[in-house]
Amino acid sequence: MISACWFDFIVSRKALIQQLVVAVLVALVMAFSTGSASVVVPVMVCAVVIALPVSLCALDEQGDWQCLRASFPLSRKQVMAGRSLYLALATLAMTVLGSVLAVALSALAPIMPAGLLGNSAGFACEPLDLLLISACSIGIVGVIAGVMLPLLARFGVTRTLTVLPLVVVAVFVGISVIIGSAEFASFAAPLLGVVSDDAVLLAMAVFVGVGVVVFALCSVLAGRVYENRQL
Repeated sequence: MISACWFDFIVSRKALIQQLVVAVLVALVMAFSTGSASVVVPVMVCAVVIALPVSLCALDEQGDWQCLRASFPLSRKQVMAGRSLYLALATLAMTVLGSVLAVALSALAPIMPAGLLGNSAGFACEPLDLLLISACSIGIVGVIAGVMLPLLARFGVTRTLTVLPLVVVAVFVGISVIIGSAEFASFAAPLLGVVSDDAVLLAMAVFVGVGVVVFALCSVLAGRVYENRQL
């Protein structure tokens, strides 16, 4: 699994560097335009990690890397497990990098020109707020990247990019229905009335837990789908 993860990194390192540069530039533009340093974290995580599975699958199809990988003493499940590990490590790396960049912007805000910031007070990063935003980013990316893995393993890039918007819309509609239900309102009302550090930590655990569980289940499903796919 580790060797498959390393192989994916070697194949995609140029694309990863390009995505990272673009993500940093977009994150900086978003931070200065919104007057908030915290927005850097979700932009960095989502811009890189959501694009990475598509880049890997596209490189496989264009460069025939999947045929070369098939000659290795690795099962297809191990190949997909290595890819899932690569995405998980990329998510953690982008979360850390985005947090460091957000803290750096917050520290440099006092010496920046006033016209550049717009709202210098928004550049202050509270540790708990930054942790909550990071947890939300991990949860959201875990769900989206997890859903993408079995689709890419089964249909490839072109068909997946056709189906994926419908899947994303269905997921958001389902979340909206759940949030708008009376049962959810009765459950969330006591929690919304108490905004404390414990409530924030609970929300962080929920976001990360949902993302990890969905990503893990989809990774297992992607391994089974990829095992039965004809290359």
